[in-house]
Amino acid sequence: MIAAEFPSDASRLAGVSEGTLDGGSGAPSAAEPFVDFAEASVAELECEFAVVEKWKDAASEDWHAGKEFLARRFAEHWGPKRELDAPK
Repeated sequence: MIAAEFPSDASRLAGVSEGTLDGGSGAPSAAEPFVDFAEASVAELECEFAVVEKWKDAASEDWHAGKEFLARRFAEHWGPKRELDAPK
């Protein structure tokens, strides 16, 4: 199973187009002529996901890590709120 934070990243790791995840009919990316670039891109994503998993694991020991993860991943709900000054 692929653990990705974003659908576009999950589709790249799976080697399919993002449309395939949405029920479309995308072809595997391995059919493209830039396989080396695609493999490097996948390796970079795997590295990112490994670090994100460690970050999420750290949240069980340190609430700061959990707060930071939520604020970045779900900014609309958990991120800092901007205060607007009312006109005087």
